Amino acid sequence: METIFSPDPTRVGMAIDVLTRWIQEPRAITPLQMLLLSDVDAHRLVLAARGLGRLGDRAAVTALADILLDPNKPFVARVAAAHSLGSLGGEEALGALKRACSDERPSVSRAASEAFQQLRGRLEDEL
Repeated sequence: METIFSPDPTRVGMAIDVLTRWIQEPRAITPLQMLLLSDVDAHRLVLAARGLGRLGDRAAVTALADILLDPNKPFVARVAAAHSLGSLGGEEALGALKRACSDERPSVSRAASEAFQQLRGRLEDEL
């Protein structure tokens, strides 16, 4: 788990991949949320956002929404957060995606719009 905070980006990527894709470790949620809150490079933010989406726990929605809606964060991390929010679902995710649909950055607004439509379609299917 502590490898998530390694100074070596390759080790960080491998750790996140193993924890979120291969063993689906729910204890990784808190460290990944902490990584999103830290001042790290765009690559690590993207890895953390994608990992949280793969874990499928809605406890990560607030942290992902904060990344998505922060214009000072790297756009690639914001795009990854949009995709993860679309996977996680829920009203909070839907609201954040809707707000981001009008983002000034085209790649962010496009990713948010796609995730919003996908999520809204899933919610309609559930009704």
